[in-house]
Formats: sequence, C-alpha cells, structure tokens
Amino acid sequence: MADLTDLKIMGPEVSKRNKTVSYSLKMPHQPINEDPTSHEQYLAYHERAVKEIFDALPIHLSEPVENIYAAIPQEVQTLPAAQLKSPE
Repeated sequence: MADLTDLKIMGPEVSKRNKTVSYSLKMPHQPINEDPTSHEQYLAYHERAVKEIFDALPIHLSEPVENIYAAIPQEVQTLPAAQLKSPE
C-alpha cells in the first residue's frame, strides 16, 4: 500500500462455515519496492507478521518461525530472476 508506513495486520476473520481463520497483511509499498531485490524486505515484513500472529495465539509450533524463514532466502536464490520480478 502506497500510503502505509509500516506493517498492518488485520484480523482474525473467522469463517464458521469453512472452519477457517484468516488474517490480512498490509505492507508498505515504498520500503519493499526500494529494495533492489524486493523479496528481502517483503520477507522481513512477512516474517514479522507471522511472528506477531503466532505469538498472540495459543499454538505451539514444532519449529521456531525464525528457522523457517532462515531457509527461505536459500530457496529464493535458486529461482530464476524472471520469477522474482514484481507482477507490475
């Protein structure tokens, strides 16, 4: 979002019919798009959001969120550059 200066987490939204709980993440446009790779800033905001959500829930994770996100950059590096470009 162009006018957003920091991460905004919205939710939870509960669907009793589908038995799901969902959150919406709104991330600031400028810091993400100023990053030459774009994905590093995006992943940093995403990791922060996931940590905040799971910290607020009574759920035990079998592995810390940090460990999961530590593996993502290695996987991203194996992708072709065309797959990392913004869809805009």
